Amino acid sequence: MDKYKNIYQLENKKDESHVRLEPDISAVGATAEGRARFNVYRAGYSTNDTATTPFASFEIMDSLINPLNKHQPHHIEIRSTFGKIAISIDGLTAFDGKAKPLTTGPFGQAVGGIIVNLNPHGDGGDYVTFGMLADIGFAVPPGQQSGFSNLRVSFLRSPSNTAFKEDLTKPVYDGIFKSSTGLTVKQDQYFIDGGSQGVFITKDPSHNSTPMLRTRFITDNKKIDHARLYATARDIYELYLNGKRVGADYFNPGLTQYNKTYMYQTYDVTHLIAPGNNALGAMLGEGWWSGLLSFGSIWNHFGDRQSLFGQVGHHLYRWYQRSDYPPMLNPGNIITKVLSFTVVWTWERSIMFPVKRLLPDGAHKLW
Repeated sequence: MDKYKNIYQLENKKDESHVRLEPDISAVGATAEGRARFNVYRAGYSTNDTATTPFASFEIMDSLINPLNKHQPHHIEIRSTFGKIAISIDGLTAFDGKAKPLTTGPFGQAVGGIIVNLNPHGDGGDYVTFGMLADIGFAVPPGQQSGFSNLRVSFLRSPSNTAFKEDLTKPVYDGIFKSSTGLTVKQDQYFIDGGSQGVFITKDPSHNSTPMLRTRFITDNKKIDHARLYATARDIYELYLNGKRVGADYFNPGLTQYNKTYMYQTYDVTHLIAPGNNALGAMLGEGWWSGLLSFGSIWNHFGDRQSLFGQVGHHLYRWYQRSDYPPMLNPGNIITKVLSFTVVWTWERSIMFPVKRLLPDGAHKLW
């Protein structure tokens, strides 16, 4: 954590600033009154934080976790909005037996349930937003072992597409946690052995930095009298042709009722097209399509996957993100920003997705 990039001017090394979520079954069965607890730790985000003392702790009803099932699989879901997390265990949002069930109130705000505000700056409509997702991983104390299955990170609003999930059925695991000390993959789950020192494993999933798209096309070796580029997108886009930016405007294609109407832009690119090989690229941002729409938690109002449609002359290209395509990391320092608001999600890498070109004869070719 860079002290010049946070409001409290805290300087911390890698993994010293983190949030840790812990189902604690140490008291279950120790006494007749022993109950499991769910502990939330916050470290490195304010001067009062400590990595060893829970920031918040909640008792879990013995009907959920008890001596008979404490070592059986349990489903835990965390919903995060502006640093507020809502916790559910085995489908129950009021797992302590005291809170009211979680519901959605005005502007998408969570009401009821067991909620922890991790934002050190406070709560309200004008607070500095807390990072929503950065590195993810596992922490297991010395002498303990734990298994994690069906680990999935999804966008909050419908259609809740998956942002991160690994295939653990491959004969040889090659995911982001490979070569991590104390971690193995077996029986379709991550198995963590704390050993004698304990383990704290974090990795960068890199699935929501600014998408960068690129494709190529070839023109005849003749002088081009006139060429136009038509483009629209489900978000904000910037286009580049042969390394030169196309147009001088921002926030295209603009806000519309995207489920009904898309505006498109027309650019004169005669001076940018070269005889022979050409390269066309684009950068996409959340915009009104999937970014923060006004105050509250109105994210992904129209969708949660950015896409772009472009046509140059008679050559047609359709670009889009596909969850089943392996992303190609493009080294850089692109910071994802929310439209007209502060940064809420920062990555140190950008992603370039494969693109599909629709050839004039309808044949498909993948790059």
